[in-house]
Amino acid sequence: MKTKTFPYSLAILAFCFVIQSDLFGGRVYLGIGSQDVSNASPSGVQTRYKIDNTNWDAMLGSGASVAPGYFVSRDSGNIGSLSGQTFHYQVMNLVGEGLYFTLNNPGTAGLDYAMSYGSFNPGSVPSANSSVNSATLLGVGGVATTPQTTPYNGLHLYSQATASGSSVAFSNVSFTLADSSIQVTGAFPTSGLANNGTPVVDSYLAYFNNDGTKGDLSSIGWTFDADVTITGAPGSNPKEGAKFEFTGKSMNYTQPGESLTAVPETSTWVMGFFALGVVALLARRKGQSSM
Repeated sequence: MKTKTFPYSLAILAFCFVIQSDLFGGRVYLGIGSQDVSNASPSGVQTRYKIDNTNWDAMLGSGASVAPGYFVSRDSGNIGSLSGQTFHYQVMNLVGEGLYFTLNNPGTAGLDYAMSYGSFNPGSVPSANSSVNSATLLGVGGVATTPQTTPYNGLHLYSQATASGSSVAFSNVSFTLADSSIQVTGAFPTSGLANNGTPVVDSYLAYFNNDGTKGDLSSIGWTFDADVTITGAPGSNPKEGAKFEFTGKSMNYTQPGESLTAVPETSTWVMGFFALGVVALLARRKGQSSM
């Protein structure tokens, strides 16, 4: 009797596929405190909103520097028109296209912002907004009209209210990934308030491959949303003393009590052996029927 090895080889391949998918799936850790992060260097993306009587109020940059050629910005008013206004703050990373940053104020005409960097496909972003400051960010390499590809494995939610009489309030925070296979642990704070009593509120996100190496968030589609209100004392100019930002970071992080090693979870082993058993059973039945 001739032995048929192909079905059993198929079973082994199915088992390996299931295990491999877990090894390289990666995981995102949300809501990390600054005390658990090290070597956090700006990288990849920088967005900021502040109220300033003499300079810009919102910016989108590469994360390398807040200097000409590395960011685009909008000046939409002064403290009289911006203080106490609530904006919906949204940052989108569209893989292979670029970064898109909007600040929308539904209650007051003329206070909407839209900034982008990259080259977008038709329909990716609203056409009325994609032309505003689009494809003008030179970035680290000095090359315009190209997607943002500087790698970063972390994102940093940060608000600061150090100017006298200022406050920065945020709420309805959410972060979504386009790749549902990536595991997510924890959550960003859904709301927060920075003022003279608590001048700084910050929270990190970290993305690592399951083998412990740094993941690259520039290669994954993601969206960050929050509602942000900055208030300044009448007659003042808070500038950087009252700001909200969401920035990319290249950083190190090890979750307390957990080692990032390439060892699949128990559920993954179960799925792998199940796939192995099903294919082997079908192969055995086929062999018996052909005897």
